[in-house]
Amino acid sequence: MINVFLILITFILVVSFHSYRRFILKLTSKKFYINKLKNTKLKWFPQIHEVYIGIILAIISYIFSFEILFNISLGIAIADLFYHFVILWVITGHHHFYFRFKNPRF
Repeated sequence: MINVFLILITFILVVSFHSYRRFILKLTSKKFYINKLKNTKLKWFPQIHEVYIGIILAIISYIFSFEILFNISLGIAIADLFYHFVILWVITGHHHFYFRFKNPRF
C-alpha cells in the first residue's frame, strides 16, 4: 500500500540534504568522481544516482511485500529526479544528470 505521507517525508529529507550539500557546502558529485578518477586507470566511471538505488529497492521491497521500504525507496527515487530536473535546472540552468564521468587524464 502506498503511504503518501512517508513518501513525502522521505522526499523532503532527500531534497533538503542534496540542496544543503550542493548549495551550502559546495560539494558536487562531479568534483568527487573526477578527483577519484585521477588516481585510477579507468577512462570513465558511471555516476550512481539515488533514482537507480530507489528503483532497485522499490522492486525488491515490492517482491518481498516490505511496504515501508517500498514507500521510502519511492520517495528517494522521486526526490532525485525532482532535484535534478527541477531544482538544479532552475537554479543552475543544467540538470547535471550525467551517466558517466570521463577521466581527465585520458
